[in-house]
Amino acid sequence: MVEVERQKWPEALEHLKSLIALQPGNTRVVKTAGYCALKNGDLDAARGYFALAGRLSPNDSEALTALGDCESALGDSTSAEEDWKAALAALARLDAGSREARPAVELYVKLARSAYFRGAYAEGLAYARDGERVGKTPALRVYEGLCLQAVGSPDAQAILREVSSSNDPQAASLAGKSLGEESP
Repeated sequence: MVEVERQKWPEALEHLKSLIALQPGNTRVVKTAGYCALKNGDLDAARGYFALAGRLSPNDSEALTALGDCESALGDSTSAEEDWKAALAALARLDAGSREARPAVELYVKLARSAYFRGAYAEGLAYARDGERVGKTPALRVYEGLCLQAVGSPDAQAILREVSSSNDPQAASLAGKSLGEESP
């Protein structure tokens, strides 16, 4: 679509609305409308499009993840977590041979982060460790360390020190701050 290629988000969204009216069951068009609404700065509209895409295709982990991201940005962490869990379940239903680990790991990071920030440290720790079984990343390790630190575990310091020297600048910075280190 020319409007999308040229990043003319309002025009693209209007064109997509016409397409949705003609093809109301086309999940790809509905998701594209959601991304255009995001680019246009309309989180509520984006949430609506991603919710519709999720209803049209309940196993579409991309639509469910985007819906969760919108809800998180709008401050609804409970709904965001439900959508991210549904996206994980959708990924789990895929044939293991075609399953890519990265989307699942990213969802585990979001769930661990959300649980940590709402004070559900055991839940955050469980998400971080479940995610590490799919793929190890500094982001998962930092939330494992932060959750352990919050409950007073002696293992937290070693994990956070390990992450503070990782090549992931965000995770390293967060780990360093929790250890009382200055950011470079």
